[in-house]
Amino acid sequence: MPHSIEVTPPTRESLTAFGNLLYEKIRTVLAENLIPRPIVYGLENLQVLEAADGSLKPKGAIFGFAPHNGHIDGIMLRTAAPGVIKSLLMLLHKDSYWNGKSQQFINTLRPFFVNSFPLSEQTSKDNPTAMNRASAQAQEATLIGMLEQGIYLVIAPEGTREVGNRNKPLTERVFKEEGASLLAKAPLGIPYIPVYFVGMEDWWPKGTKLPNFEAIYSTIPLVIIGKPIFKPEVAEDDVSAQRGLKKRLAREIKAETHTLEAAWKAGKYPVMELDIDQKTELGKAT
Repeated sequence: MPHSIEVTPPTRESLTAFGNLLYEKIRTVLAENLIPRPIVYGLENLQVLEAADGSLKPKGAIFGFAPHNGHIDGIMLRTAAPGVIKSLLMLLHKDSYWNGKSQQFINTLRPFFVNSFPLSEQTSKDNPTAMNRASAQAQEATLIGMLEQGIYLVIAPEGTREVGNRNKPLTERVFKEEGASLLAKAPLGIPYIPVYFVGMEDWWPKGTKLPNFEAIYSTIPLVIIGKPIFKPEVAEDDVSAQRGLKKRLAREIKAETHTLEAAWKAGKYPVMELDIDQKTELGKAT
């Protein structure tokens, strides 16, 4: 049974407060010196987060990234994000990561790299005691509250990494429906923004204790931001439409993410393979 942790849900004000902004400075310095800066495509799709006057809209968003490569994913998305958006990204992760000495060590370091929020695991056949329905509903309400507070939740549609998925195309991977479920229950106007990663598959594979620094320092990764997905307005008394909404959104999320992968494979988004000696200079230029 997963270890439960009481964590106060953040607000936009708390994430932009002086104390967290100090963490942001540290995160930027660490990220720029430990991993290559990515080439970022699709930044225009983040305009959906802006109001007419150029400020950020008061409500949040859901960012869903794929493929799920490892602990560096959240750091990479934060590195790619422009301006204050960086400080409002909140990586969601299983609270079971708080158990065990190695996981506790990772969580001690986590605040120096990315904002994160622990979630209890959902009930499954393999873990039937993980979470009851009432707890799941309360957790979902907490996440929706964070969206209403202007937080940008970051999820991996694949869920936990699978060793057998490494280097597999997204069309051969299973996408879970938690992101679609959250979007279906979120207020109208909350976008789901798909993100596709290229070049990070060998950086920190599941089952390895340390990053593969040779792989990290020989590749400039790509971060491709896709078109935002919104839930349609559905009448609350339309039971049939309400039931099908999550499935419909799950299909849209998967299809848009597959589109990003197909566009990259078709050569729309070039990637550079670098020698270690070239990494620093070219990384700063991107």
